[in-house]
Amino acid sequence: MRKALLIAIILAIVALLVAPGIVGIEAKTQYQSLISQLESSGLKSVKQNYQQGLLTSNATSEWEINIPQQPDGTPASKLNFTIHSNITHGPYSLEYGVMQAVAIIDTQLKPAQSSILPAGYGANIRTRMEFDGSSHNRFNLSAIKQSSVKDKPAVIFDGATGSIIFGPGYNKAIVDLAAPSLRIKDKGTFEVVISGMSLKSESTQGIVGLMLGGGAFAIDSITATPATDEPAVSMQKLQFSFDSSATEENAEIAASYKVDSLTANRESYGPIILDLRLSNLSTPALGAFQQAINKLNSQQLSPNQQGIAMFGLMMTHGAAFLKNDPKLAIEKLHVATPDGLIKGHLEIQTDELLWTELFNVNVLVNKLKIDINLQMPEQILHSIFKQQAHQMLTMQIQQQQLLGMDVSAPDDRQLDEQTTLMANQQLDNLLSQEFVVLDGSEVKAVASLRDGLFSINGKSLPLPMLTAP
Repeated sequence: MRKALLIAIILAIVALLVAPGIVGIEAKTQYQSLISQLESSGLKSVKQNYQQGLLTSNATSEWEINIPQQPDGTPASKLNFTIHSNITHGPYSLEYGVMQAVAIIDTQLKPAQSSILPAGYGANIRTRMEFDGSSHNRFNLSAIKQSSVKDKPAVIFDGATGSIIFGPGYNKAIVDLAAPSLRIKDKGTFEVVISGMSLKSESTQGIVGLMLGGGAFAIDSITATPATDEPAVSMQKLQFSFDSSATEENAEIAASYKVDSLTANRESYGPIILDLRLSNLSTPALGAFQQAINKLNSQQLSPNQQGIAMFGLMMTHGAAFLKNDPKLAIEKLHVATPDGLIKGHLEIQTDELLWTELFNVNVLVNKLKIDINLQMPEQILHSIFKQQAHQMLTMQIQQQQLLGMDVSAPDDRQLDEQTTLMANQQLDNLLSQEFVVLDGSEVKAVASLRDGLFSINGKSLPLPMLTAP
């Protein structure tokens, strides 16, 4: 009996000595897996240092993000930041007692000196790594209060909080992030205020490794106020929602955009709704394309190299995408304007189209199925034509003046008369040819393309590219 008790005591002591090492190794393995996920998302790892201890470990990693040249000519740059992590992996710690998880990681993110983020900015992340390989990450992004300096606008950011839960092997992701307010004010130019930002999504790894699910990104309001006497532009209750699903053969992606109200030029619009759906996508092709994109993101290519690489991927996977006759649908277009309602829908689908036939117009129109239904107030269509006429006349006058011709621009009254006349003529031509039909104060167009035959409002019309000699 005494011998058995002694053996049990020895085994217990060995277990106590070995357990921290085993748990520490597992914590390091899961930490390195997290680093690999960051690298595959497109971040560039510059340096890694992991110091493993008995009950706690410390890790420091340096990262780099390439920022491409901006449309305003700002040259390409790099954003560097450092991640410091304190890893408690037990199985026992003074702070947490007996650990019920592989590790708890307290992380601080510190950007290097840059022109983008203010000095001292940081983010705190607490990660709980479970024994099944899942992890729960809670974020707390610091607030920013930056005054306008030189060419930098003033920025007030109230910070952001949220969480991301990953399933074992990153086979599931649940995202819940929120930021109360962001204010950007450029001295003497403009002010933009964005409030009530949130992102919620849930996705699960499914067939051929595709992450499938849905979510929504929402903003309570956006207001842009010019420094001049021009009226502010504001939007209320913006929401973008998405959903994806797949069978072994077909995948489907749906997206919906909605704005409750938009105020511009002292006029109110809304609600504005746009529902999109992309269906009959080849699931195997989509899976292969996603894997290729992940590999591309990890290569840290320049914007030009990325463009070339993306073109190559489309050429490689394009034929497979056409296999199931994919269909793009605008299922709902709904825009409420001061002059009335714009509404309609659109469907475009291929019919046994081959990749080699995609750039052959004569074949393409015979292998496309298109349905269009559009309705709007006549006044809105007339306004569109009038604006186009205004742009065309203005451009013509500028070109003539550049050529040295003695041409004077018409005054506002003359310009209004000319553009109104041109818009009337264009609208009358469409009505006379029955491209649109008038129903009270509304204009409508119902068109379809089948087997190379195009019809609009019940009238068949020849397609010029098919009848040309």
